[in-house]
Amino acid sequence: MTIYRNGWDVYSSGSNQNLVNFPWVTGKVRGGDHWVVFDYIAKRWNAEVKTIRKDWSWGYTNRSVRGASVISEHATGTAVDFNAPLHPLGKKNTFSAADQAKIRQIMKDVSHAARWGGRWSRPDDMHVELRQASLTFG
Repeated sequence: MTIYRNGWDVYSSGSNQNLVNFPWVTGKVRGGDHWVVFDYIAKRWNAEVKTIRKDWSWGYTNRSVRGASVISEHATGTAVDFNAPLHPLGKKNTFSAADQAKIRQIMKDVSHAARWGGRWSRPDDMHVELRQASLTFG
């Protein structure tokens, strides 16, 4: 079993029993507390930021980070992309300043158990991932 940099194991297949369907995206996420945190984030994002289109949003996939040789957090079931076509990788400020503030508040309200890709040097506004496995959710 491969352990990823965030401390979770990498799933080689979407049929792994630890991956469960997630109503906000096409695909799955890691179950249990992970699902609960993602559900909280998705509900807030949908209500406060932008309506989430399930057909434009996804979770688990076994792949590398785009343009890199490291495995994506998506392969651990700990990352989701919301409304991806509207927020392309590398494009800055695909959300208004007000929406960015709301997203930052949501991340703060989950005690920084997740992080948003919109704040990275290569912006990934669609992307939300759970932080390292040593964090506890509760």
